[in-house]
Amino acid sequence: MASDVETFVHYFQDNHIKVTQQNRWIPFKHLKLIEKNFINPGKDSFVFMGEEENRGEEKRKLYIHFIHLLSRAAKLIFHDKKGYVQVNHKKFKKFTKKRYGDKTIELMITWIEKVNWVELQPAEHVKPYAKEYQKKIVGLWHPFHQFKPNEKINSNSFTKELYNNIAQKGREVEIAFALTPVVNGILIRYLKWFGALDTKEEKTHPKLEVWAIKEFWLTPKGKKLIDRVVMDFGKKVKSK
Repeated sequence: MASDVETFVHYFQDNHIKVTQQNRWIPFKHLKLIEKNFINPGKDSFVFMGEEENRGEEKRKLYIHFIHLLSRAAKLIFHDKKGYVQVNHKKFKKFTKKRYGDKTIELMITWIEKVNWVELQPAEHVKPYAKEYQKKIVGLWHPFHQFKPNEKINSNSFTKELYNNIAQKGREVEIAFALTPVVNGILIRYLKWFGALDTKEEKTHPKLEVWAIKEFWLTPKGKKLIDRVVMDFGKKVKSK
């Protein structure tokens, strides 16, 4: 993740790019040029039904859209008054000199606290859940802190446990299983991109490249990452 953020920002050091006027998105041709140099296995595909895509919207390319919003939230880039992407050179230089683990932790905390999770979701019906989950991040984080490295976690069981922790009074926990894809799309997907966990996925349609996360587990490095974030939360609570 951190390496791809640096690749993303470097592109705007070398290229003068203007975002779209209405949505402030990066033009599609530049998304393709940037992402071909990303190294994360979860990066977007620009092939649909066997043919290369030459047009589309940034928000439909979930990984690079996230990198864009994350880089802005971390103040590594900004959009000037004319709509051009500018690099905060002082901030970016400081970021690149940090250790990789520290970069990852910094970006994860930025995602939690400063990126608007609603803007990450292309589907309208998911946006209310994204808003709710971000508000209740401490409750969301608690189960991850309890998991052991490489402990296999069933996605449906996790969703039920999650709703036991954060559900509002009166909400039926039985609906949790139906919300497993929502939890995966708002939370699990991003933690995988950060390298905090790995997943086992199954194809949901024989002819389409659509996959569902059936189980996941924290990686050893991911466990350390989660614990560091929990520690950061604790310090902030004590300082209030």
